This record gives sequence, structure tokens and C-alpha cells, in this order.
Amino acid sequence: MVGLLAWSLLCLVPSIASSFPDDAPKVELALYYESLCPDCQLFIRQQLYPTYLKVSDILDLTLVPYGNAEERKSGDKWVFQCQHGPKECEGNLIETCAISLLKNISASLPFVYCFEKNIEGSEEPKAVAETCAKSLKIDYDSIEACVSGSLGNELEHKMAAMTDALEPQHQYVPWVTVNGKHTEKIQNKAERNLLELVCEYYTGTKPKPCEKQEFDRCYKSTLPLIELKKALRLRDVHEPSLCQGIKVGMPLTRVSDPCRGKMKIKLYILFVLLAALPVFCVGAPAAAPKVEIALYYESLCGGCRQFIETQFYPTFLKVGQIMDVTLVPYGNAQESRTGDEWRFTCQHGEAECVGNIIETCAISILQNATSFFPFIHCLESTIAEYNPVSAAEQCAGQLGIDFSSIDKCQSGAQGNALEHEMALKTNALNPPHYFVPWITLNGKHTDEIQNRATFDLLGLVCDTYKGTKPDACQKKESAISRCYRHA
Repeated sequence: MVGLLAWSLLCLVPSIASSFPDDAPKVELALYYESLCPDCQLFIRQQLYPTYLKVSDILDLTLVPYGNAEERKSGDKWVFQCQHGPKECEGNLIETCAISLLKNISASLPFVYCFEKNIEGSEEPKAVAETCAKSLKIDYDSIEACVSGSLGNELEHKMAAMTDALEPQHQYVPWVTVNGKHTEKIQNKAERNLLELVCEYYTGTKPKPCEKQEFDRCYKSTLPLIELKKALRLRDVHEPSLCQGIKVGMPLTRVSDPCRGKMKIKLYILFVLLAALPVFCVGAPAAAPKVEIALYYESLCGGCRQFIETQFYPTFLKVGQIMDVTLVPYGNAQESRTGDEWRFTCQHGEAECVGNIIETCAISILQNATSFFPFIHCLESTIAEYNPVSAAEQCAGQLGIDFSSIDKCQSGAQGNALEHEMALKTNALNPPHYFVPWITLNGKHTDEIQNRATFDLLGLVCDTYKGTKPDACQKKESAISRCYRHA
């Protein structure tokens, strides 16, 4: 009986062991930054926070908000001078106190993310911090007491000491170390694809986000599997030529009459073109065509917002002069005709339909991508937290755009008709889309294009462009800029 029990326990060992997580060490990731550096804000929003949400179980994260600041002792206190002024010093202190008081990074990082996302354009760091604390149900009074007292002063001095102890010394922020080390290779990879970097360094069993790295996607829930398979098999089919079998050097007498006539015409055209070639060559060279990037998306899809914020808009800011941008805000919606109007049903509810139409109206009214894209980017950054109309009005005010015309459009027949056009564009995709964000390059969509655009749109655009590359393409290791010391 004892032997049988022992055998049973031995049989259970594999299943018991498999229920425990790996004992592989976590990846130690440290970010040295400053609160008002736009490039630090971008890195936190685009790379750090999304990566933490996906693979926090294998991350040991340290945040050091000090950056390119300097300190000096004055009596019993430390006095800090920050690269972006006193407001940045205040922001650094707020984040330092939050990190210390909340202790657990799972509590402090959402606060830091909220603060960095909303501090841009605000004159009052404390007001932003209080709003973030309230939304996250954090006691702001204790943070405020820390910031205004000796505790915050000493904590920020510790951040200064940690930053000054870096080896090699930091030259800019954001400055990233992995397992205590910093190299240009680590930095460039972190700025481009932090998730992949963390997954590469982790020596244990990889979590699922490491197995297939992709942005979140909003899949169509109504596409039958058989239609999906058919869509993926669609290919261009060309009928065979009537003049097959003609070889180079074959005498014209051996070619059939219809084909001989076609060949003579083609040879004549070729002769004319060759004769005119010197004329064309001495003229100004033709400009290379722009790279056509089209994004099919919906306004409340998290993966769409992430792609716009982390890839599409930053790439447009860097190489917009070689891009022809098309935005199609419809996504996985459906439409039906009721009288003279179209009725739209959206994947994320009525608010998404309103957001789609607002963006459609803005695209139509503002016309130029340099005007409508900043508005779309602003709206996609805030729409999940506010009523779509309120968020749009706020963005229009920030950008000096007349919101009344957009509002009139989205609430009337014009917006209804324009959104129907977006539906037609989406439904005309070949192959049909089955998730969003759905990206086409020069009118084509493939898995390779989608995956490359998802993580390195800048590189994809630069590699596709046939003309003289802009400067941003020559240094395309990262889509993120940096705040250099003493700049």
C-alpha cells in the first residue's frame, strides 16, 4: 500500500512541477529619464508601458526620474536645476515620491504613465498628478506631502546619485539598461521594439506575448471561416497570351500574322522611344513616387490607437514628405440603409461610430494630411477617456481648428454620406480585411507588410521609397528621438 502511494506521488510530480513558474531570473530593466522630455514621454507611452502590460511577470523594472538635471547642496537641502525648467523638477519630484510611496511598480507605473501622457501642454504638474491619482484611486495627499517636504528632497537626491553612478555615463535620455548594462545595441533595440528585447533576454519559458509579437488587433466577429480562407487564397489571375512561344532571334516569317503585326507596332514604338531618349535624359529627373500607406481602422480599437500613436504618426512626422497617407476610419463596422440615411453598427458601440464619423469629417474638411493627421492623432490619444465629441472639440481647440464645421458635418447628412464612402472603401479591399488595424503599402496587403509596419513602419517606408532618402531614413534605427545632456 505504501509502495502504491509512493508511486502515485511520483506520477504527480511532473504535473505539480509544471504548475509552478520558471525560476529563471527576471529581466532587469531600468529607465533613466526626466518628466518633461518629449522623447521620454514617447518612450514610456509607446514602448515601456505596453511592454510591461504584456510581460510584467518576467520584468524587474526600475524607474529613475532625474535625467539631465543637476544638483547642489544649499544648507540642509538639495537644489535641483532641470533641463526643461522648474516644472520638470517638480514633475521629477512627483514621480519620485509616487514610486517610493506606492512601492510596487504595478501601482506606480500606471501613475507615471498617466502623468507622462497628460503633462504635455499642461502648466501645472500638480494638477495633472492629482487628476491621475484620483482616476487610479491613489491617495494624492501623501504624494503632495512628500513633494513639498524633506522626504521628497532626499528621495530625488537618491535618484541623482543613481543617475550619476551610471557606467558608462548617460549622454541623453531616455537611457535604458538591461541587467545593469547599456550599449547602443540595447538602446536602439529598446527604442524600436522593447518587447522583443525583453523576450530575447529572458532565459526561461517565454510567455505568450513573446511567442507571437504583434499589436493587439480587433478581429471581425462576423466573417465566416470559409470566406476568410477564400479571402486569403485570392490571387491575380492572368489569361495566357495569344502569342506564346515566340523566342528571341526568331525570324518574323515564322511568327503568325496577328502576332507579327503586334510585334511591328511594338518595335516601332520602341524605336521612337529610343530616339527620344536623349531629349528626356537632359531634362530634370522625374521625382520618385511617394510611398502610399493606407490604414483601415476604427476609432475605439486599442490596437488601432496603439499603431497610430507608436508607429504611424511618429513616422509621418519624420518622413511625411515621401508618404501619401490615407486614413479610412470604419474598420469592422456594418451598415444598412434606412430611408435616405445609412445606419452604422460598430464593434465597440455607438461611441465608436461617432468617433469614426468625426474623424471622417475632419479628413474631408481639412483635406491635407499635415492638417488632419495631428487632429486624428490627438483624438486617438484621448478618445477612450472622454466623450468623442468632447475629445474632438478639445483637440480642435489645441490645434487651432474650427470645430463647428466638423461638428456640423458629423451630426448631419454630410457625415453620414462620407462615412458610407469609408464603408465602400473598406468593403472593396482585396483580400478583404479580417482585423484592424489593416495596412496596405502601395495598394497591397500581405502578412509581411502588416508585420513590418506594425513594428517598424519607418524602416518599411524608407526601404520602399525609390528616391533620395531623407535624413530620417539614414538613421532609422529608432523612431524615437532623445534629449541630450547640455542641449
